[in-house]
Amino acid sequence: MKIVLLPIDGSEASLKAVHQLLSLSNSLQWIQAILLNVEPPVPLLERMVGGHPKDMRALEEPARVTGDKVLAPAKAELDRAGVRNTTHVEFGDPAEVIAARAKEWNADLILMGMHGGGLIGSRSLGSVTRRVLHLTEVPVMLVK
Repeated sequence: MKIVLLPIDGSEASLKAVHQLLSLSNSLQWIQAILLNVEPPVPLLERMVGGHPKDMRALEEPARVTGDKVLAPAKAELDRAGVRNTTHVEFGDPAEVIAARAKEWNADLILMGMHGGGLIGSRSLGSVTRRVLHLTEVPVMLVK
């Protein structure tokens, strides 16, 4: 079974990556998709006040709910197509989290949508995409 990590930020570009995966219809039975949304970490001051793991969970809960909502459309499309999938909401720097989870979860591929924007956007990669490429040893497929 091949594990494909799909970072999802709620943009049209990230949904294009889901559609690209679905276009590989003859291979879908061999794929486990992991949908990952990365939310900003809880601000330092709030972490210092909260401190206790139970308090941290409460501080993160609104962002976790937001992350689940961002993942829902991509999950629904994969469910309709019968693709095995799991969803995860993580906190931190998006590129670092994506690269770390790809390694931790033994991903065979990171499939990411690119945010394009005119002449300049088509010539340069976004900062998250660029950093993922530098941080990971896992193959990355970019969808425009």
